[in-house]
Amino acid sequence: MLYATRQVSTQATQSVPRVVAYLYEALLASSFEVFLITRPGQENFTTDKNRLQIPHAGKWKQRLYKLLRLHKKVKAVDETLFYQQAIQQLNARGLHDAIMITPNTLGAAMLANAFSAQQVFFWCHNFPKQADVSLFLQAVSKPLHVVVPTQALYQFIWNRLQENTLPFSLHIIPNHINAETVVANDIVQAQERFTIFHGGGTALNKGLQLLLNAVASIGEQWKYKMELRYVGSHRREYTLNGVRVVELPRMKQPELLAEIGKADVGIMSSVWFENAPVLLQEYLQGGTIPIVSKSGGMPDLVAGYHAAVVANPNELQAWKSQIEFFAAMPAAERMNMRKQNQQRFAAQYAGYNETVTQQWHAALASIVIENS
Repeated sequence: MLYATRQVSTQATQSVPRVVAYLYEALLASSFEVFLITRPGQENFTTDKNRLQIPHAGKWKQRLYKLLRLHKKVKAVDETLFYQQAIQQLNARGLHDAIMITPNTLGAAMLANAFSAQQVFFWCHNFPKQADVSLFLQAVSKPLHVVVPTQALYQFIWNRLQENTLPFSLHIIPNHINAETVVANDIVQAQERFTIFHGGGTALNKGLQLLLNAVASIGEQWKYKMELRYVGSHRREYTLNGVRVVELPRMKQPELLAEIGKADVGIMSSVWFENAPVLLQEYLQGGTIPIVSKSGGMPDLVAGYHAAVVANPNELQAWKSQIEFFAAMPAAERMNMRKQNQQRFAAQYAGYNETVTQQWHAALASIVIENS
């Protein structure tokens, strides 16, 4: 397994490093010998004897690469260097025949060029934005194996790229979740204010600004009775059109679930394709009512739960209406919905990780048989 972007940990603040860690631990417990090549500083693994580390480029090089990227002279240089060194490590350790799993598009392309594409699993978590489509096409132009967590992502890729030749083999395997937190977490009783939570961060595609605009246009009857809490970069509090707003720093999963447990509704206002966001599963784990964009795999994930789906993600009035709808609901009714969501999640995901691991075993074993 190879991952160049961030430190891998079961307690990482970002979702992809967490699901990489979950898969690594699951495969370590299997009949496969597993190596993880990644950045230094990872924690919380059962064992680290098979972990190889490739550090980031030095600070002065990172600054140089940033300047070059700003002027469009180079792209993802640090990631390129990572995979060049990773390929050297694989060859030096006699692992050139190993099966390779990576969620990095650039990494998949480089590994498929350096080794047999049949050995490479491109674990795709999202369709690339327009600037990265050419790199994505370069990766999937090889007969490698593509793993996607949802049917929705595969269909999206197919619809966008069906004019291109797609020689890859496809596996639809959902992501692991943190099994320790499937057990119901405490839900905080109704607060003085109706509480909204947005945990997706401040990237433009996550739709935070859209949510802030919706809150700013909220009806007079809700002012001073509503609180928006969102994950940003640091803690600060301010008032927006009478609504209390709290920006929170990035947090690890236990703190995130505790924060979700305080919220009446959890917002996923993404304005770009969402695959199978771990955060949305954590909304259900933590016991809140999701309001999500009709995007990617999100409608499928909330099917059967108390939730709302906004058909047109950029429509400000639709977000405002859904927020006001749940705010107008009696607190006891909302609390009952939240508890039912959490109970349904615990029942639905019992034994879930074991099933996911079995699906990975089947996919990987098929390659072993092909190559034997």
